[in-house]
Amino acid sequence: MKHVLKKIINLSLMTMLLFSYSCASDEYIENAPTKVKEKTLMVKMSVNEANAVKIKKIGSSEISEKEAIALVRDRFMNKNKSLVVNSCKKVSLPGIQTRNSEEKTGYYVVEFGSEGNEGFSIVSADRRVEEVFAFSESGSLNDTVYNEGLKLFCNRLPHYIKNKINNFNTDSLYNAVVSRIPKSRINWIDDGCVHYYYAQYGFIPDPDFVYMGEETQGSESQHGIILTTKWSQTYPYNNKLPYVSNDKRAYVGCAIVAMLQIMAYHKVNYGTVTTSDWINFTQTSQCYDEELQDCILSIFNNIPNKDVTIGGTGISAEKIRDFLNNNGYVADLMDYDSNKMRYPAYVRGTDRIDGEGHAWVVDSEMISHYITYDKYEKDDGYDIWRIYVEKQENFGPLYVHCNWGWGGSSDGWYKNEVFSKSNAFDYSINLRLINVKPRN
Repeated sequence: MKHVLKKIINLSLMTMLLFSYSCASDEYIENAPTKVKEKTLMVKMSVNEANAVKIKKIGSSEISEKEAIALVRDRFMNKNKSLVVNSCKKVSLPGIQTRNSEEKTGYYVVEFGSEGNEGFSIVSADRRVEEVFAFSESGSLNDTVYNEGLKLFCNRLPHYIKNKINNFNTDSLYNAVVSRIPKSRINWIDDGCVHYYYAQYGFIPDPDFVYMGEETQGSESQHGIILTTKWSQTYPYNNKLPYVSNDKRAYVGCAIVAMLQIMAYHKVNYGTVTTSDWINFTQTSQCYDEELQDCILSIFNNIPNKDVTIGGTGISAEKIRDFLNNNGYVADLMDYDSNKMRYPAYVRGTDRIDGEGHAWVVDSEMISHYITYDKYEKDDGYDIWRIYVEKQENFGPLYVHCNWGWGGSSDGWYKNEVFSKSNAFDYSINLRLINVKPRN
């Protein structure tokens, strides 16, 4: 009997303990903070304002290698999943100050490859000019040894970067945003699991908001048709040109190569070359047809006052214009202006100091329809506050596609504004274009 009584007492004690623990547990749960899933805020700023805020938040204007690779992936490499990044090297530019005196600004050269082909991209290393400058799936910056057009772009790029940075006032941009945006937490709208905000909110001065990266949405549109031809100045295109030394024939010349590829695109009869012949010449990227070599010799002989040396064949833009106007085309020569360009267009850049230059074809433009968001986050122990800063851009021709006339080497997309005279930061280069169309 005592044994049974003892069991009953023990069972009662256990029941009391369980009840006591259950109440304590319920009380603990009731007193615990309840975390809302997330609150989201959308804020619109200009690109420069958003980048100024980012610099203040991070405390640095330097773009990391990882971010540079992400930039070129978002804009270009995602279209070709087979591209693999091989290296990312920084090129520093002297004489440009950053927020951190130990940082050296400049740009990254991202090298990549696919199935034996090598390519490259030039990407900014500074948030004050957060851009991809160039992208080519074939070639390298070593091509500047002989590719005068690519060399001209690379020589002009530091002037563009310096001009952008000199005109970027981080403190002024940041202070303008802070004064414009209210500092209250009003207008957070509860929409179930996610909280949206459509006004502007003063998160900027709050040090607890942490930069979490960026997100890109959208696409781009392309105007113009990328040429199928990838012709060059040497074999087999100069096979019938006169010798300039005992064992070396004259170069075709970048001017003739550029003009010839535009003529091949329009397919207007020239001499004995018919539309059908032009179609045959352009079936593949390279052409070994002897009839094309005869055509090149005819053009070479019919352009007067050329500068033919062992180092190259020089022809002015005026002579190219005149030749086209006399051979079934309407050709207009003007200063470089992408807004007036008709594709494919003949472009020539000349160094005002030594007179050296290069001619090439711009056959297409890329207009961006991307929207980029900088993401910030704050966890106050109760709610997760997420803020998306939408960068507002003026959409326009961001990139032009350049066919340099060296067998396809380094052909690709190049930042249009680096060429543009609207940023008069470098007067040493004279850029001109010829719009070409058939006369009939």
